[in-house]
Amino acid sequence: MKNYLRLLLVTLALAMPFLFSPFADAEALRQTKGTFRDAFRQLDPEELPTPNDFRSASGAPGSRYWQQQVDYKIQIRLDETNRSLSGREVIKYKNNSPDTITYLWLLLDQNNYRRNSIAQLTRTTAETGRISFDEVRRMARMQEWEGGFNIKAVATTSGAGLRHNIVDTLLRIDLAAPLAPGQEVEFVIEFDLPMVDNKLVGGRSGYECFTAAGQDGNCIFEAAQWFPRLAVYSDYEGWHNKAFLGAGEFTLEFGSYDVEITVPSDFVVASTGELVNANAILSPAQAQRLA
Repeated sequence: MKNYLRLLLVTLALAMPFLFSPFADAEALRQTKGTFRDAFRQLDPEELPTPNDFRSASGAPGSRYWQQQVDYKIQIRLDETNRSLSGREVIKYKNNSPDTITYLWLLLDQNNYRRNSIAQLTRTTAETGRISFDEVRRMARMQEWEGGFNIKAVATTSGAGLRHNIVDTLLRIDLAAPLAPGQEVEFVIEFDLPMVDNKLVGGRSGYECFTAAGQDGNCIFEAAQWFPRLAVYSDYEGWHNKAFLGAGEFTLEFGSYDVEITVPSDFVVASTGELVNANAILSPAQAQRLA
């Protein structure tokens, strides 16, 4: 009996440190902690924005909703020999927001074709460990050619230069004077843009020449994101000034566009807009197909 009691006391003495150990308590808490997430919970407080004077609960504009207006007057010329564009744009920006604005952000999406752009520096190949011939050709082309805007001038309509800075695919312009709510400002940008060899580099725009046997040697030029344009300024995010990485979409401000396109005389131009001189430029066959 004495031996039994002695054995019981020794067993209890050994068990006591584990019974009162904080480690044992923590383990128990971790084991009982749940990760339940109700798939049928109300989304209102965590996912959907609270209705306010700018946006109603239905998603419609509220009583104090505003949106900036940007009007463009653009003159653009295609250089077929050098496969590039040169342009001049007069931009009128109206501040419909309640904020005073001291600088503007513009989008230069074509700058993702610069060798040191974020898009090019973060470009990766397939995870298979192999690389295609098309990718090799693209890499070789990017070593001898560089895209992106050449911003030649940023100035007021009277010719005074405006301080500006290019950050990857974005252009910041510091205004000569603060732009109060309801005010407008006009400024001028002059630029050049080399066009992308679409067969080698790819993308949403560029040129493609038909030079194989049996083809006529002509080139098709397709222009997209081809002029500096204003980024959106909103009440919920301020400036939407994220770099363009070659994928994804974007929003723009509404406005009017007055565009003059100059191309060689034997070109046919396809574009959105209203054709005002069809009789002067279209052949009878072209006019009939367009009708």
